[in-house]
Amino acid sequence: MRIYRFTPQLAGFAHPARSLAGRWWPPGVDLGPVMETLHDLSAWGCHPHASGHYPLSPQELEPSDFPVLSWQVPVVSERAAAVMDGDLRARLRPVTIGRARCYAVQPLLASQHQPSPFLAPESTGIRLPRGETVHFHTRVFDPARVRGEFFTIPDHEPYAETYVTGDLVDRARDAGLTGLEGLELVFDDGPVPPAGVAGSRDVPEHGERRELEWELFQGRGAWWSYLDSELREVFDGAVAAGLLTA
Repeated sequence: MRIYRFTPQLAGFAHPARSLAGRWWPPGVDLGPVMETLHDLSAWGCHPHASGHYPLSPQELEPSDFPVLSWQVPVVSERAAAVMDGDLRARLRPVTIGRARCYAVQPLLASQHQPSPFLAPESTGIRLPRGETVHFHTRVFDPARVRGEFFTIPDHEPYAETYVTGDLVDRARDAGLTGLEGLELVFDDGPVPPAGVAGSRDVPEHGERRELEWELFQGRGAWWSYLDSELREVFDGAVAAGLLTA
C-alpha cells in the first residue's frame, strides 16, 4: 500500500486565507475539544468564517482541486468531491473559497475513537529537548488498519496533518484533478525516508508552505510548554538537515 502525507501543491494555485483569531476552521468540521477550547471566542462575539466563506489569496488565481486551508483540514473542489467514495462524501462540509464552492473534509481523528494505522514505536522523527517527537519523518503504518482517507497521526492531534492512500491519489490523477503534483509519498509497503536535501542552516523565513509547517510544529510544541525560541531552533535545524520540507 502507498500512503501520502496530504500536503497539496501551493505554487501556482490560490489558497484561502486563514484567521487565527477565533474558530478558523469551517462549520461542521470537528477538530476536537482542545481546539474548541483554545479558539472559541464566541463569548466576545468573534465568529470568523461562521458562514464558511474564505477569501482567495492571491485573488487573481483560481484555486486548484485541492485548495489549501491548513494541513489540519483538507479541502476539495466540487470536481474532486464528485470522485469521492461514499464514506468520504458523508464527511464533506460545504465552504466557499472566493466565488468557488468547495468542501472541507472531516478528518478521521483518534480523539473521536477512529482507528489509526500509524505505528509510533516503529517510526522515527524530530525530537524536542525533553524527548517528545514533534515531527515524524520516517513513518510506519499497518495497512490492515486503514479504515478510510484523511487519517492522522494520533500523537500529534489536535495539530495533526492528514494522510491518504494511493487509491485516492490514483483516482484524482485519473480524473485530471489538480493540486496533488509532488504529494509526499511516505509509505510504499514500507517506510519511505525523507526526501529533503540537507543544506545550509540559513533557512529562508518566509513562504506559505513554511508557515503551514511551522503552524503545526508550533502548536505541538506549545502544547508541550516549549517557547517559540526553543522550537524555532529545532525547526530550522530540521529544515536545514532535510528532515522537514518547508
